[in-house]
Amino acid sequence: MALPEFNLSGELPEGVHAATLEEIFARFGGAALQRQQVTERVRLIYRLASETGKLARFFLYGSYVTAKPAPRDVDVFLIMTADFNAEDCTEEAAALFDHETADRILGASVFSTTLRASEAQIAFFLDSWQIKRDQTRRGIVEALSDDRKR
Repeated sequence: MALPEFNLSGELPEGVHAATLEEIFARFGGAALQRQQVTERVRLIYRLASETGKLARFFLYGSYVTAKPAPRDVDVFLIMTADFNAEDCTEEAAALFDHETADRILGASVFSTTLRASEAQIAFFLDSWQIKRDQTRRGIVEALSDDRKR
């Protein structure tokens, strides 16, 4: 498996770790019902974002990509193409781009930007989501699409 082992805290080592969706689901889908349910949310979110035709990059962070047996939700960062406009989405996909709606309907904390953001801004976001509440650092995962596989 391409993803590194967990550290002693049950986190991935610091950094952005790339993996296919299949690798992510194999590693984090788990046998526990809660993990399976959260994995289905990740599948739905990825499908909705992909169906816009404007998804550039997809990141997961937080408890889902840890050893925690029962993550409550999923944390997602979407980078959409520069020409993306949420108003052009289906109603179902549009829920991804309203933080409160995504939380309420999808059980997910979804943040997004477009490729209009500078590389420095995107790097800042990715770095920020590696910092935990206790100020220690953890790894996050980028889901590679079929056309971006290693």
